[in-house]
Amino acid sequence: MRNWGLIFIFLLAACSPAQTPLALVTETSVPDTPTPQIVEVTRVVIVKQTVVVTATPEPLLAQECFDNAATQLDLGGCAAEERFAAQANLEHIISQIQLDPEEKEKFDQFQTEWEALIEQNCIFYYDRWGSMRPMNQSMCIASRIKERIKELELVYLTPDG
Repeated sequence: MRNWGLIFIFLLAACSPAQTPLALVTETSVPDTPTPQIVEVTRVVIVKQTVVVTATPEPLLAQECFDNAATQLDLGGCAAEERFAAQANLEHIISQIQLDPEEKEKFDQFQTEWEALIEQNCIFYYDRWGSMRPMNQSMCIASRIKERIKELELVYLTPDG
């Protein structure tokens, strides 16, 4: 997941045609003949395009908060809101999973271990980011939780799962 940006840039570079500089003015003499001729005039216009790539593959749960954030502290609060919204969605999905008591006990144990693991993992990855650390850690955890939701829905809540 961390390399999507590099893959995207590589694909853009690989798919872009080689750019050759074109002359802005090309003069061609028109032969002087007694019969009328059709002369094609082509004008080359340089088109510049901006591509905006976001790192988030899906809409944010706290999008409104991020839209109104003005400071790094605000962004950190929005990231925490994103994390808690994702956690609430995860708990809702887990409440829909039907397991017998023995499986439920095991599932709950694994879920607790999984939550501790992603928390430690994201804290480790974003430990040295200064004022952006809380935001990055919360967004990392929210991202992992969203992945877990998709996984649980696929395995437990789809007819073929």
